[in-house]
Amino acid sequence: MLLLDPVSARAFFADQVELWAAQNITHETNLLRLSKNVDPASVGAQQLGDTYNTTKLGVSADIPVSLQHFLAAYTWQYTRYDTYSNLNFRGHLASLDWAWMVDHRFYGTLGANDSRGLASFSNIQRNAQDLVTTRTAYASGNWKATPSWRGSTRLEWGKSEHSDELRSVNDIETVSGELALAYVTREENTVAAVARAERGKRPSTIGPGPIPIDNTYRQTAVGATTAWAFTPHSRLDGSVFFVHRGYDADTRRNFSGLTGRALYTWMPTVKITVVSAIYRDIGPAEDVTTSFVLATGAYVRPKWDITEKIALQANVEYDRWEYRGDPILGGTFTHRLRTYGASIAYRPTRKSVVNAGYNREVRVSDLFTGDYEAGIFFVEGRLGF
Repeated sequence: MLLLDPVSARAFFADQVELWAAQNITHETNLLRLSKNVDPASVGAQQLGDTYNTTKLGVSADIPVSLQHFLAAYTWQYTRYDTYSNLNFRGHLASLDWAWMVDHRFYGTLGANDSRGLASFSNIQRNAQDLVTTRTAYASGNWKATPSWRGSTRLEWGKSEHSDELRSVNDIETVSGELALAYVTREENTVAAVARAERGKRPSTIGPGPIPIDNTYRQTAVGATTAWAFTPHSRLDGSVFFVHRGYDADTRRNFSGLTGRALYTWMPTVKITVVSAIYRDIGPAEDVTTSFVLATGAYVRPKWDITEKIALQANVEYDRWEYRGDPILGGTFTHRLRTYGASIAYRPTRKSVVNAGYNREVRVSDLFTGDYEAGIFFVEGRLGF
């Protein structure tokens, strides 16, 4: 736990700039997410569980200048493992965003993000460090032609790279664009028609090996989105799209069908918030494998602000990931993951918080070695200046 005197915390530049530090201690009962059908020694594992410590130092700025608004943040982190010291790493997260505005009719964003962190072991399941570096840049613009109609566009570029040679096949570079026309009510509720296009390309070989895998794809989508507050205590954010993704090679991975997401926020009292969602979408390429993944699921996350300083939060989630046409493992298979947990947060001051909790993950799979069970205990503290 980070032991610093909250009384010494000071705001910089009239609260526009914040310096902060955080310390986290986590114990995982199955760090590498190994199946019960796998001998840990066969994948370089000394034991199933481990405890690790993460130290974070950060700075953030929130600076308005006339009609413009600038946001910037940088977080440095160092994670140390008690047993698996070969996994120790230094990572970071940097972001820069300019919310530009000409007047109330013309406005948008311009920004970039850069991060480096350890990949999830749920798709590695062996003792291997895979640091993922992700960079994105984006630009958007909005034109409020009338009080009721708004046109918008967005362009985005992204790139993810894996340090583990065996997972470098998951490196990906994407370019996407979006056009939307939205109807806006007096209460700022919106319904929009949206068209999207995306192109992705990944390396053609796994590390130094000779296995050719062409992961280039093109994707188009048309659909609708909405953001609607029915009452001051309830809000729906949703989308539905017809998506077509076609691969240049191994067309078993091609997909045409509906995707969508509905997120409902309910606040029955000032102290209770319940966020629930259902979704059907294409899995993120940088976090899965070379196959196409159709992800469906749902979750409920209630939060109870017991007092001004103490909050209790819970999470219950179910996810189903269907892998289609995997060129390495072959065929189609499905992972089903159940996650549940709870945490409690204590805020002694406005800029300090102590958080502790437990999460449980249980995955079953069509693959003989795709299942696992893991428990995660954590305690963390954060102090801002």
